[in-house]
Amino acid sequence: MKLWRKDAKDGKLVIKKYNDNEHTIHGRKFYSLTVQEANLEDGSIDSGALLGIGYAVTGCVYFFTNAQNRTRIREYVMKDIPEPDDDAEQTCTIM
Repeated sequence: MKLWRKDAKDGKLVIKKYNDNEHTIHGRKFYSLTVQEANLEDGSIDSGALLGIGYAVTGCVYFFTNAQNRTRIREYVMKDIPEPDDDAEQTCTIM
């Protein structure tokens, strides 16, 4: 997480709140966190999330069994860093 925090401060990556989602897989709830490159044109879709549960998003997806843990990580990494104003172009799709 320290490396993510450093890269976020340097403008290399971003964790957007609107990409936090809840998924039910085999009857269990999981909470996703998506780590993306700041320049979305440089990123690729996480094939594991896409093929595994049909979740298409640019970046790397991490799944947690506890929503609070996922949220705390995002808040730590992005603390005092404004989220990019690209709400009109949300990047996640659940198929």
